Amino acid sequence: MYGPVVLLSYVLMALLLALQFGSNKYLAALQYKNCQNTDQRIALISNSIKGIKQIKVRLQEDEYVQKINEIRTREMNTYGKYVNIKQLCSALYFNSGVIISAIVFMCADPSTLELGKVFSTIALLGYMFNFSVLFSNFAIEALYTIKVFNQRVD
Repeated sequence: MYGPVVLLSYVLMALLLALQFGSNKYLAALQYKNCQNTDQRIALISNSIKGIKQIKVRLQEDEYVQKINEIRTREMNTYGKYVNIKQLCSALYFNSGVIISAIVFMCADPSTLELGKVFSTIALLGYMFNFSVLFSNFAIEALYTIKVFNQRVD
């Protein structure tokens, strides 16, 4: 009776792990893109400061301000997308134990469930899945952060 339910919970856990890899890979790409935009904006501002005399003489101030604003807009759009996805994933990962427990008990045979066992099993599943999902996500996130760092160094 509990065999298929336990199998279902581990299948859900494996799917969540795959989702973690996919989402963190996408978040790392957004983070790298945001770093590139920031570097480009800082370089443009630095060049503007170095050549302020030429910019003033040639009346190119508006052109440089427009370029800086375009880069900043791209930077903020990328960062906004990053934050939204990060928050959605965090909510999912923090509540994964409850979500998986609910799915497990929705699939279980109601006639065999006893109230005391249900609550203790929900607590155990919630605790087990929350910590395993959260810590695996922290590890995966750290790996992709190192990857972004290495890309920037290269």
